Amino acid sequence: MTRENFQRVDLDRVYLPFVAVSFEVIARCMARGVRYVATYGFRSLEEQAELRRLFLAGKGGKASAPGLSAHNYGLAFDFVCDGDARPGVQPDWRLPAYRVLGEESTRAGLVWGGRFGDSPHVQWPGYVSAL
Repeated sequence: MTRENFQRVDLDRVYLPFVAVSFEVIARCMARGVRYVATYGFRSLEEQAELRRLFLAGKGGKASAPGLSAHNYGLAFDFVCDGDARPGVQPDWRLPAYRVLGEESTRAGLVWGGRFGDSPHVQWPGYVSAL
């Protein structure tokens, strides 16, 4: 069922070792009773620019400038917590809903975005920014 959690993203554009570890993380979260669905993986510079514009306008989630995001290099995923067992994703954006994601991604050696105010975000270790 883990692959189903990633069906919204193009896995061919994400760093393969990161994909493998992320599958394990999400499987461990599911074993703990919490389901996360990937909403973003790789993003183009244009997509990143639009998300940054929305963020700065107060209409979207946290987003780095184009070229500075790990998403632009296939090194990050954003997830949504599925709030219940009904069919489809019932988004739960409350901060406590991402505690398990943070624990399991950190345990796997990944960087959890909750460390810098972006709880749905997980990225490959070692990436700081394109600066």
